Amino acid sequence: INTHIENYYNKRLAAIDQILKQEKIDYHKIRKKVKELTYLTEIQDIHMVKQNEKLNNLKQMGRLLGDWHDIDVFLKEQSLNNDDIITKYLKEKQNSLISNFIENYTSFINILDKN
Repeated sequence: INTHIENYYNKRLAAIDQILKQEKIDYHKIRKKVKELTYLTEIQDIHMVKQNEKLNNLKQMGRLLGDWHDIDVFLKEQSLNNDDIITKYLKEKQNSLISNFIENYTSFINILDKN
């Protein structure tokens, strides 16, 4: 079963890496892959009292991408009446969230490499 779980992880990580290499990055697709990894990790750790570093990192990545997505939806659906200050602020927030995601993703890959 460990080989199957490792293959599951590797396929999703490869998909994330491919998306990150694209000119226009679809962070929502990455978010879905992170959720899949999170769910499997939670199921694996179901009997553990303490969450492991890998799961915490996945959850943090999910939160960051979730916050990014909320801003993205807000920007698309709200009429900001050409309020460039609010739009600029929200886009800066999104950029910050993505930077934090990339840091967390790199950290996650390093955790996997150690194991």
